[in-house]
Amino acid sequence: MCELWDVYDENREKTCRIVERGTCLTKGDYHLVVIGWIKNSKNQYLISQRSENKIGGNLWDAIGGCVSTGESSEDAIVREIFEEVGLKFNKRDGRLGESFS
Repeated sequence: MCELWDVYDENREKTCRIVERGTCLTKGDYHLVVIGWIKNSKNQYLISQRSENKIGGNLWDAIGGCVSTGESSEDAIVREIFEEVGLKFNKRDGRLGESFS
């Protein structure tokens, strides 16, 4: 099954276009990527080791990934955390941080 992404403009507004993962975006087109930082009561952060099959394989990294078509950023990071480290979170368990350009 292919992974589909909504295409956004520079103002984070959907363009009503969808692309398949691996498709090159044109200038001014963007797709959303999320990163989740999980901190415990000792102020320690959870990081995971990337699969050796991915770019940057075997390196340590924060949990994250791409937002699929129709998904919110919050839904995407909850899904990514479960997929990557098997932890179940709810959108209310965290807080949405700032985005960087």
